[in-house]
Amino acid sequence: MSELEILESAPKDATHYFLVPNGSGEPYYVLEKEKKFYWFHGQDEITKPHILSWIKSIESLKEVKAESQEI
Repeated sequence: MSELEILESAPKDATHYFLVPNGSGEPYYVLEKEKKFYWFHGQDEITKPHILSWIKSIESLKEVKAESQEI
């Protein structure tokens, strides 16, 4: 899945996402609240360090999209 597809399929209130290395390529969406991350659909806190290291901001995807539209 491309960065643009990840951005376009993101739920409205999701703030972050991650892809599992060697996984299906489907993104998992995340919410950030008070410097903690939560699963978007389950609302349970994400505490596993290896998962926390994969999390990226959806805002960064918006910047990539804007840059690609400038070209």
